[in-house]
Amino acid sequence: EDAIRQRREPDWAPCLATFAAALAQLADAEHLLPPEPSPTEQSHGTAPPPPEGELRTALAHLLILLQNNNLKAGAAFQALRPHLAQAAPELVAALAEAIDTLGFAHAATLVEDLLNRKDSA
Repeated sequence: EDAIRQRREPDWAPCLATFAAALAQLADAEHLLPPEPSPTEQSHGTAPPPPEGELRTALAHLLILLQNNNLKAGAAFQALRPHLAQAAPELVAALAEAIDTLGFAHAATLVEDLLNRKDSA
């Protein structure tokens, strides 16, 4: 800001050096992160299924998002998709289409049916 007010060229060297140091720290810390699952692992549901209670809780959360027409329902569904593919493979395609086309009322009905089915099982 001072450089703009004084109408002089800023000295970029210190800024770039600070930026380079921060990037170096990030690069050094990268090895500490867990590996990301491959796209094939994500889409084929190789993740272990969550405990029944956690799946019901996640489905209830998805239902609330759908009932509120919240666009976060898409991300919540994608996180649940591998588990739903194992628990209710017949619903996954219909639920995905309903959410992708923003048919949240229909998607909510599908999730309610799934929750009711799990209650009676």
